[in-house]
Amino acid sequence: MMKRKQLSLIVLTTIGLISCDPYGGYEYWIQNQSISTIYVFYKLFDNDTVKCQKLTTDQEFQLVQFDTHNGLDDDGLDNLFSFCDSIAVYSDTVNKILISMDITLRENWTYEQVVTSSLMNAGHNIYKLTVENEDIK
Repeated sequence: MMKRKQLSLIVLTTIGLISCDPYGGYEYWIQNQSISTIYVFYKLFDNDTVKCQKLTTDQEFQLVQFDTHNGLDDDGLDNLFSFCDSIAVYSDTVNKILISMDITLRENWTYEQVVTSSLMNAGHNIYKLTVENEDIK
């Protein structure tokens, strides 16, 4: 009788773990590695206000972060642009010139996965855009 209860508990626990949605999240960062100050103008869908973030050399800023139940899944920039209505990065010049890098291209963002549970495929997807001197004309 005791073995049957133990087996039932193991089976129910296994089913519970398998049926749980894996926890995941997305983080989008912008990092300034140039010698110039840059300005990030952005508008998120849940807010009508255009915001501006000033970044001096060696500063970074988290543009957006959100949690999902999809686990670790590299959806790339599609997720960013489903939460961010518009984004632009300007250099600190008299006329605030748009940087030359196309920030909408996936290849300009680095990707890192931080696994918090390999059993559940859970963790964070981290995307980072790094602005360097060559990106400022």
